[in-house]
Amino acid sequence: MIYFNSPSKAECSLTMDGCRIENCDKVFLNSEKSKINVKNSEFLNNKSTGNGGAFATYSYEYLYFENCTFRGNKASDSGGAICSDYVECKNCTFDKNEASYGGAICAHNLKLYNNTFKNNYSRNDGGAIYSGCGSEKEQIVGNTFENNKAKRYGGAIRIETVGKNFRNNTSTPFEPSSSILSTDDVTSPLKRCDFQKPDFASFRDISQKPAGRESKILYLIQLLCVRGFFCFL
Repeated sequence: MIYFNSPSKAECSLTMDGCRIENCDKVFLNSEKSKINVKNSEFLNNKSTGNGGAFATYSYEYLYFENCTFRGNKASDSGGAICSDYVECKNCTFDKNEASYGGAICAHNLKLYNNTFKNNYSRNDGGAIYSGCGSEKEQIVGNTFENNKAKRYGGAIRIETVGKNFRNNTSTPFEPSSSILSTDDVTSPLKRCDFQKPDFASFRDISQKPAGRESKILYLIQLLCVRGFFCFL
């Protein structure tokens, strides 16, 4: 385990390049103003009894990953590979990671560009990604989701916030509990996304209930069920 601690308010930084961390506990970060840059590194078969099988933060650090591989990492709680408030990933691969929430990543603020998420599993929600209440500026662009699964909701991504920007993403194939599900807002744009090998669409009929949160859920489900996109409640 790597423990990075900066209790002061001073801005700190950590750079990792060409590293391999295997069969260890997570890298744990505790510094409110830290910027962590990780490139060309591998994180394999690491485990955590809490959050983040490979990386976890305690406060408001910013994590940046580029050309990294996360494979076989597990967390008892959230984020099989990464758990943090702010995460940006480019050209990374997340394969066979597992957690209770967010098989690969659990984060509140996300920027994901051209990553591959495959064979990740969540014991609850978000087979690949679980995203909480974050920023309207979050970006999920040009990613590929393959064979990710969740026991409950969102086999690919589980979202609980507004304004996510989805563009040029691909997801294949779809099986039960393998949909993208957003619950609290219906303003997230889906642009040029390709959902392949759909099976069926299923949702609970709540159209007769008063307007409110459940009505938003129904509207979102109807939106996502275009082209046979699988949704499950």
